[in-house]
Order: sequence, then structure tokens, then C-alpha cells
Amino acid sequence: MLHGTASPLTPIQSQPEDLQYRPTLFVGVGGLGNETIVALNQRLQQRFPNAKLPAIQYLCIDTDSENISVLRRRSAGNGRSIPTVSAPLRTTQDYRKESSEHLTWLGRRWLFNIPRSGRVEGMRPLGRLAYVDHVDDIRTELKSCLTTLLNSESLKLTSFETGLPLDTNSIDVCFVGSTSGGTSSGCLMDVAWLVRELASNGRMLPVRISSVLLHGTSNNRQSADMQDANTVSFLQELQHFSVTGAQKPGLTSRFSNSDISKPFDETTLVHFGDDLSERDFSEGVNKTAEYLELKTLTAARQEMNSWRNPERTHIEECCDTTLRSFGLATISADAWEVADSGTGPLASAALSLWAKTPVESQESPNSDEWISLIDQLGLGEEAILQTIPAVLDFGRTRRMDEYANTVWQRIAQANAESLTEQITNIVRQDTSTPSTERNSIAALIEELRTEQHRKVSGDLQLTETFLRQMVEKGSRPGHATSAITNLTRQLGQAIEICETQQHDLQNVFQNLCESNSAGRTGQPNETNHSALRGLCRQYCMLFTGQAICQFLLGRLQTFRKALPQLHDARFAPLRDRLNLLAMQVTGGELSNAAMPPQMVEGFEASLQTSGRFKLSSLLDRDATPADVAVLRSEANNFLLLSMSRNSEFSDDDVVARGRESFPANARPKLQNVGGGQRVLAVIPSHQPADYWKSMLKSEFGACVSTCSTETDGISIVCETEGISIPAAIDMLTHMRPHVLELAGRLHSRQDVPW
Repeated sequence: MLHGTASPLTPIQSQPEDLQYRPTLFVGVGGLGNETIVALNQRLQQRFPNAKLPAIQYLCIDTDSENISVLRRRSAGNGRSIPTVSAPLRTTQDYRKESSEHLTWLGRRWLFNIPRSGRVEGMRPLGRLAYVDHVDDIRTELKSCLTTLLNSESLKLTSFETGLPLDTNSIDVCFVGSTSGGTSSGCLMDVAWLVRELASNGRMLPVRISSVLLHGTSNNRQSADMQDANTVSFLQELQHFSVTGAQKPGLTSRFSNSDISKPFDETTLVHFGDDLSERDFSEGVNKTAEYLELKTLTAARQEMNSWRNPERTHIEECCDTTLRSFGLATISADAWEVADSGTGPLASAALSLWAKTPVESQESPNSDEWISLIDQLGLGEEAILQTIPAVLDFGRTRRMDEYANTVWQRIAQANAESLTEQITNIVRQDTSTPSTERNSIAALIEELRTEQHRKVSGDLQLTETFLRQMVEKGSRPGHATSAITNLTRQLGQAIEICETQQHDLQNVFQNLCESNSAGRTGQPNETNHSALRGLCRQYCMLFTGQAICQFLLGRLQTFRKALPQLHDARFAPLRDRLNLLAMQVTGGELSNAAMPPQMVEGFEASLQTSGRFKLSSLLDRDATPADVAVLRSEANNFLLLSMSRNSEFSDDDVVARGRESFPANARPKLQNVGGGQRVLAVIPSHQPADYWKSMLKSEFGACVSTCSTETDGISIVCETEGISIPAAIDMLTHMRPHVLELAGRLHSRQDVPW
């Protein structure tokens, strides 16, 4: 089930006390968690070159010894080594010797089927088994990090190196790990409880424990189901252990705090996306590292802390524990300014091009769609010539034969001297006299006239649909005008064919009348009767054929006269709307800036791909401010993407990438889970805050706040809070029962009644 989109929350006015920089320990568990810690360390080293920052500590834990070795080399190359704990699994034979120690909480099928690689390989129970094996090593490293963190000299040195005042009354511990894998998902809560145990036994300062849970699925379907199931299983356990009074695994110490059952004080679930490549995972890791930096050691901390102040937030929690999520989009301020200056002129150039009528060509289009339209309208030469046989089908031919037979009978009873004159008088009289008889000539002629007349409206509707589809598929509106011109030319050719056919029928009819103009001579006999009957049939058929040809000619002429009206009603207003919109996107004046034709064509293709702006919608309505905002946003994003291919603006970390437009790409990928939304624009000090508030409010609603920093980048943070765990589980499983069933078999321990 869908739980709705996040509701924009009223911005909170931050207070000076919200800006509390704290000593922080970052603990990475598993592959993605450790990658995030390394990326965060790199960012802080770049921001504070040669700084030791002892009040910012790191610890990386992994069951993959090779990954730990690589991590050590990478961190050493950054100027500051990161403490690590390698926690590989032992062999199945080793565990059999001491199986009694583990079978109380771990199923036999897990204990006696350890992978030969010694890695967890995505299985949560084995992740916890690795933790139990190496808990003493993990405890030692955690204690060492916490001790360094609380050292007064560490606080003084870090404050001196960063120029930021550090709070001496509390510390933060932030866990980062992927719940879609086995290592972090299996032991993250146990490591968090271990920190609480150390803090309690060591009588340390109050510790606030937060977690950033990373989730994403690969492009392998079988692996993706396992990754979703791991996260779902973890969230189910988190919900269970967050209930007051729930059994706390692995804790032997007594705590005075009644809330100690909660493993985390705050939990953030970050969805990287589905069907991800290695580059996609890397991009998610870098964004998470940037988010942690903003939240820890920048001015953005003041605003983000105010979002977490229970005295000033009013969102209602729907269960004991709720989750947060975030999205982040960052670009270079220089890139934004260059793109922003070209946004209006580029959008205006495209709109002006759309409003322009192309040079008329004497050649008819030859696309499959155009050929299909001509066939459906019946405007080809063969279709025109086959109209009479098609209209006079078997049923109508039989009705005409029966009528011709009645004409013959009436002539046989008469004594007229001219046969054709007699037939002409009868048919003329019958045609002018309304009749309800189905086989009468009057009923048939009226039926044919009505049929051709009704086809005009159908032809116009078919044409309008074709022209609208042209615009919807990316053709410029001017091409629709050209199509109307070509269609008018095609109708002229069809009319000429129809007039020629009409002339030929008149000649045949005249020859028939002249050859039978003499009166009847001699006594009637069988031969005379047969010839007279044939004459009546030929006369009636030729008379009806001429009528069909006349009705078809009238239909084509009416259709041709209606095409300019269709153009004036639909496409002339569209041209006026486009010209007006071209002025609006540049602030009210038509831009004189010359844009390269290749760039304008590229922007057209980009608009068609994104689908955010529907040109065809302006066929039925006037342009709105929302259209202006979308066009400017799309033009801005296109220019940013274009600059990302330029070496001057090629930094992957600061140029917006992907198909989604900036700043819309700041939205969390964890969608339709309810909750409330807040947005923060972290901008350089020289950027106008009011401009960014106004621009972001049009995208996210009235939930936007800003803060200034001394950086060169512009970062948009979009946080969702108050997400219920059941809502997150529904979203991750996509209502797939087999994933829920698999999650139930992946719980990290069997001695808890899940």
C-alpha cells in the first residue's frame, strides 16, 4: 500500500543553542559503511589540510579481510589512518567444536554451512556470528576511540584546527552501514548496544547514538530480492527492540536509563535506488559522506539540529520508532551562475523556434505516420477511384437492382416514345419525393449524402489527432502548420481526381441516354423486355455513381475549407502562447542572445526525454507560471549537464548529473512512505538567500530554510521525518510476498520471538 507523499513542514527558526558541535565517533560496518567513512575522512582532510581532528574519530569493521587491507592503504594515503577491525568467519570445523555456545541463538543450518571464503556473503545470521567471534577486538577499539574522543586535549586541538567550539557535555556516535548486506545488517544493533554498555560502565558523558542505514539493490534480480529481504528483516528487528521492555540481546550490565532498550536515538534510512551499477553505489556513498559532513562540522548543523528539537517540532509519530531519510543535490556555485545566466535565453530560443513557421516545401512528407493518415482519409488516387465501388456494396447494389426493376415495370406499362426520357422523368420524380421505403431511390441518395457529410467531422478529428501526436512526439509546432499546408495540397489533388472521374461518368451517362433516345417500335417480346431491364439498371447505377461522386466532391471541398479554421483554432493560439512564453522565461523581454543551433536542438531532445514539459498541453490552455518554472529548470539542468562534459566544470562531486533536474533531484528516493519534509539550502555567503528560498519553494513547498557557508558549492538537503517502519517495509517489498517470507528466514537470531 502507498502511505502518501511527504507533507511540507513549517520551517523552524533555529536558535543559537542549536549550533552545538560535538565530539563524534563514526563507525562504519560492512563494505558500503566503510566506503562512506573513508569518503568522509577524505572530505574532512581536504577541508582541513594536515589537521589531526582527534575529536572526530573513525572505526571500520568488516568480515572481508581483503577489504580491510585495501581500506587501510587508502586511509593511510589520505594522511590519517583509520582504525579497523577485521572480523572474518572461521571454518565450519571450528564452530562444530564449540557449537553449544552458539546453537542457543543461531540455527544449525547457518552454523554448519559457513562459506569457504570466510565472508558473510549477504547472510545476516552469519554477520552476527562474526560479531560474536570478534566482540573483544571490537570492544577494545571502541573503547580506545571513545577515550581519545573524550580527552580534553583532543577537544582543544580540534577546536583550534577547525575554529569551531565543541560541546564538552555530550558526544555523538554515528553508525553507518548497509542493511542490504549481511555484515552490517546482522550486527549493527549489537555494536550500538556495545557502545551503550561501554559508556555506562565507564561512566562517560551522555552518548547520543544515531545510525545511517544504507539500502540499494543491484541489477541482479536474485541478489536484489536478498538485499531487500535483509533490510526488511533488519527493520523488523529494529522495531521489535525499540519497544520499551523488549529483550536486549548481548547486554549483561544494568542500566539506570529506561530508554536503553532502543539501539539508536535516531535512525536514517537512505535508499540509493534499485538496479544500481557500481558507479551508482559510489555516488550514493559520496552523497552520504557529504551529508554527514554538513551535519557534523558546518553551519548547516544549526538548522538540522533545530529540526530534531522536540520542543519545536510537531510531527506526530505513528509508532514507537520512526525513521528519517534524506536526499542531497550539490552543484558548483560557478556552474550554477553560468547556467542560470543562460537559462532564460536558451528556453526563449527554443520557444521562438517552435513558434516559427518553417519554409514551405513543395515535397509531400513520406513518413509512415503521414502515409497512414492519407490512407485513413482516403485521399490517394486509388482510394478516390475506388470510392464508388466501395460505397455501392452488395446490399446497396441489390437495393438499386430492385429499384431499377420497378422502373422497368413502370416503363413496360407506359407507351412513351423515348425510353431515356421516360426513365429520367421517373427517377427525377422519385428522387424529389421523400420516401420511407428502404429500396427507394430517394432513401438511398439521402443515405449516401448523409454518410459523406458525416465523414467530414471524422476526417477533421483524425487530422487533429495526427497533428497533436506530432507535437506530443517532439515535432515543432511549425511542422504541424506545414502538415496542414501539405494536406491542403493533397486535398486539391484528390479534388482534381474526383472531378475527372465525375466528368467521365457524365460522358458515359450522356452516351447511354443518346443511344437509347429513340421511341419503342414493334411488339414487346422477351428480348425487348431483357434489354429494357438492362437499360434501367445501367441508368440507375450511373445516376447513383454520379451522386456519390458529387457527394464525395462536396466532402473534400468542405474538408479543405475547414483546415484553415482548424489551424486558426488550435495552432495559431499555440504560436501566440509560445511567443508570450518566450518573453516570460527571460523576465518579460524577448531575448536577443544568440544561442548555437546545436545547443537548442540538444535542449529540445532533453525536454522530450525528461517529459516534464508537455508542449501539446498548450494546445488547450494558456501558459502558466508553472510552465515558466519548469522550462527554466529544464534549461538550467541541461546547461549544467553540458558543462559537466567541460573540463572547467567536470568535478563529479559538484556538477548535477542524471536525468532528473536540479534541484528536484534532491528528493529522497524513499518515496510514498508518508512523513513530513524539510529542505535546507546550504549556499555560499555571496549567494542571495531570498532567491534560493523563492526558487526552492516553487519546487518543494513552504518547508525551505537556508544557511550560508564559506564553501564554493551549493547543496540542497531534503529530509523526510516521521516515517513509520511498516511504511518503509511496504515500500521496500513492493508488496512482494516472497520477499517478506525470505525476510522472516533471515533474522539474525532464533531465540527471540519475532
